[in-house]
Amino acid sequence: MKRPRVLTVLMWFCAIYAIGAAFGIGAAIVHLGRYIGGYSIGGMPVSRAQWLTIAGPLVATIAVFMAATALALKRHYRWARTTFMCIWPIIIAYGIGCAILGAIPWTLALRALVDATFAGAITGWLLFLYKPDRAFFERPQPNEASEEL
Repeated sequence: MKRPRVLTVLMWFCAIYAIGAAFGIGAAIVHLGRYIGGYSIGGMPVSRAQWLTIAGPLVATIAVFMAATALALKRHYRWARTTFMCIWPIIIAYGIGCAILGAIPWTLALRALVDATFAGAITGWLLFLYKPDRAFFERPQPNEASEEL
């Protein structure tokens, strides 16, 4: 069974995001922000150390979930949607948690709440609207093809 086009786009988006986030975190670690644009969280300028301690862990966590989603969609695993849909509550919880701890202003926490809620609702609707049937997730085993010969 062929993968729905929406899931193919999601797979490539997740893979590109994961690679880009890894490069971005690496650039922050080697301090390339002093040459290219600087560091900001939600449009607010911050120092490199603040970015690495506040935004860095969230970006890395989302990159791991995006890479897992891309891998799961490529290999037709059933948990791909669940992994992708876990990203939005993580953003909400992290934003509110950072605001409670005083690391970011409450306006950024509310922005994270609203943005993640809308993005999660839209992606949830798309993911479950274009849901493939069970045959998509039942992958043929590589040994089955060789045994028939």
